[in-house]
Amino acid sequence: MPDEDPQGPSLHEEAEEPLPPSQRLPAYLLRTLHHTQASHPAHLLLLAAHAAMLETGFVPGWPVPDPAPPDAVYQLPAACWVSASICRISYRLALPGGGAPAPACTLQCSVMGGGVVLAVAAQRHTRHVSLQAATFFPPPAGAEQAWAAGAMQPASLDPAGMRRLWTALKDGLAFPMLLAAYAEAGLPPPAGLLALPEDLKQSVLELLGVRCRLSPPLPCN
Repeated sequence: MPDEDPQGPSLHEEAEEPLPPSQRLPAYLLRTLHHTQASHPAHLLLLAAHAAMLETGFVPGWPVPDPAPPDAVYQLPAACWVSASICRISYRLALPGGGAPAPACTLQCSVMGGGVVLAVAAQRHTRHVSLQAATFFPPPAGAEQAWAAGAMQPASLDPAGMRRLWTALKDGLAFPMLLAAYAEAGLPPPAGLLALPEDLKQSVLELLGVRCRLSPPLPCN
């Protein structure tokens, strides 16, 4: 029997069996659901939209203490809710270098029953999508009333449905507004990993081993 490699597995070997793609959820989405409790299925759509904006490079405009705790951007302040059914979140784009004034936009969520209308407006561009919660995470059998009342847990959500929701939000809201923000700032379209469509980004990450994914300077430089 050959001796074991004292250096351990190579950079492209998995230390443990990875989750299949259909079971993986984006880290920004998981962090947002962890730090902000959804009180209604439709609120999950808002939290997912907020997470998609964060991952795309937008920074929320609410005041945070200095130094800011690492989870400050994931926690939606109560002041964002202008009424029981309307939430507004202001963002600015974190531009590389920070030289020019950062373009700003506002995400508005209007809750209507089990669905929402999500709209993002910048100076000269607007995008909106209408979504139904049941399309992406239907209530478990026998738990419809508790689900509608807000007694749901993120762990019980269907990963495949959440991934469909994430793709709809990235392609329908976050990424188009990223391009619009760069255009309004007079900058060329962004390039890099975050600018790739979700399916291509996932394919690139699947080529990397555990150590590469845990060492951002390796895959990102």
